[in-house]
Amino acid sequence: MMQNHRYNRLSGTSLLAVNQLPSDKLSDIYGNKCHLELTILKEEIMKTVRVFSLGLLLLIPFAAFAQTSRATNVAANRSWQAFYRQFTLAINMKDRVALLKMMPDDFFDGGGGSTPSEWLQFIDENEANGSWKDLRRSFAQGTVINRNWSSKGTPTRVTKNNGYYFEFRKDQKWYFAGVVGD
Repeated sequence: MMQNHRYNRLSGTSLLAVNQLPSDKLSDIYGNKCHLELTILKEEIMKTVRVFSLGLLLLIPFAAFAQTSRATNVAANRSWQAFYRQFTLAINMKDRVALLKMMPDDFFDGGGGSTPSEWLQFIDENEANGSWKDLRRSFAQGTVINRNWSSKGTPTRVTKNNGYYFEFRKDQKWYFAGVVGD
C-alpha cells in the first residue's frame, strides 16, 4: 500500500517524464520533502529498464540464430536432390571436371593433405583396385543427415556406409566435402 501512495503523489506526471528529469528539477517541482522519494523511484525505474534491456539483448542473438539455422536447413533440403543427382551422374561418368566443381578447396581426403585434384588422381591411379567401383557403390546406397555435425551449424550428410560426407556451405551450395576419417 505504501508503494501505491508513492506513485499517487506523482499523479499527472508520467514515470518516464520523471525518469528523464535531473534531480535539481525534481526538487523544484515537488519540493524537498518528495526529493528523496523521487530519487529512489528514479533509481528503481532505471534499474528495471537496465535489467529488461539486458535480457532483451541476450535473447535477440538466439532468436536470429534459430531463424538463420532453420532457413539454412530449408534451403539445404530443397537443393539436396538436384545436387545429388548431378553428383552421382558425375561419379558414374568419372567426370573429373564436374566433380572438381562440386568439391571445395578444403576437401578432406581422410588425412593425407591432398587437394581435390590430387585425390581424384589417386582414385584414377587405383582404379584397378576398384576405387571408382567402391565410390559408385557407396554413393548408390544414398545418404543420411548427420545430426551431430549438422548441429554445429553446417548441414551435413554422410553416405550410409559412413565413408564420405557432404556439406551445405555459407554460399548456399552443397559440396562433396571429404572422406570420413577413422
